Amino acid sequence: MRYALLLCAAFTAALCFACVAAAPPPVTSGGRVGIRTATVPQCTATSFLANVSWLNNQFSPGPGMTPPTGSSFPTGNGVPNYAGDLTMAFNAASPAFQQQLCNLDAVYINGANANPQHPSCPNGNCFAGSWGWLQSVPTGTYGRIIALSADLWGTANYSGYESALMSSLVPPPITYTNAQSCWAAGSSNCTSLDGDMTMAVLAALAHEMGHIGWYAVIDPLSDPTNFCGGLFFSNSWVTPVHKPPPDDAGHPWRNLLTQNERNHLRQQPNKWLDKHRNPPHIDAIDNPPGGGPTPNQSIFGLINKPAPWASLFAAMAPDEDFIETYKFAVLTTAKSPVTSVAINVPGGGSANIAADYFAGGKAELARKVGCVPMTF
Repeated sequence: MRYALLLCAAFTAALCFACVAAAPPPVTSGGRVGIRTATVPQCTATSFLANVSWLNNQFSPGPGMTPPTGSSFPTGNGVPNYAGDLTMAFNAASPAFQQQLCNLDAVYINGANANPQHPSCPNGNCFAGSWGWLQSVPTGTYGRIIALSADLWGTANYSGYESALMSSLVPPPITYTNAQSCWAAGSSNCTSLDGDMTMAVLAALAHEMGHIGWYAVIDPLSDPTNFCGGLFFSNSWVTPVHKPPPDDAGHPWRNLLTQNERNHLRQQPNKWLDKHRNPPHIDAIDNPPGGGPTPNQSIFGLINKPAPWASLFAAMAPDEDFIETYKFAVLTTAKSPVTSVAINVPGGGSANIAADYFAGGKAELARKVGCVPMTF
């Protein structure tokens, strides 16, 4: 996600269970045609970090472009320990996601718009400069690339990361708090996941990897509705579902779905096409009906059980549904999985998607998690 763009192109596609009570169905191929599967034989944190560098200059992925050459991480008082946090995120991931990370051709920490001495994240801007890029016809050896904005480190921890992401989509103060990994649903034997940046970095990597996955797994399908034999989208969205629309200049890029961007798409023909199978709808958040639920009540309805979404972001568009479900799968299969994190919605209530999922209260989300391949 760049501050305005989640980049994605057709030839050059960019971005833009421990304790599970109700196990999801097995992963199915879902028509995964023409996927280039890369495998790095020796996958370690060292081999992953060998492809990570610092990006000082502005760069926007596009068809046929050669990725830039990065540099070493900045150093000095107050500069985050990027390499250390990336190492901890890698070590926290499942072996399947570790392999995905090793399969990347390059990873950038994007400092082009950041102040590494004093990282900050006002109004969700910590996502400026983050993107995932898949080139189906690679430039040289480059086909899969991720960038994370250096300002991501301003979120402080996993709950801060998700809160900042929420504030980029809807007005604050909707917040995530108290992320934990518990031995069993309802257990008091829990470990906090908010002590450092480990899970925030893992979540950011997983989200951008999900954008690569969309173009590796679903974009080759003539109709995304057919993914996973129709099981993924059919109970969540009015079908058929659609691929992301081109931007105003005709580029097949995904703009970040802020409220302004959603309203912009509504004003153009054939660009805001997908609706939820059941309410609440995103339209009810952006343009609440008179006498109906408030925007925050609609938001709460999208994240409270038994809603089928991995997050509010997942409910914004079918591609984000796939991407955020993939991120959710990565986080809930980590070595210390996210099993509980409270989502506080003023005027709505407190929801806990992860805890509901592990307690068996998210049957449709579990089905969707089972559809998403962990490797591609």
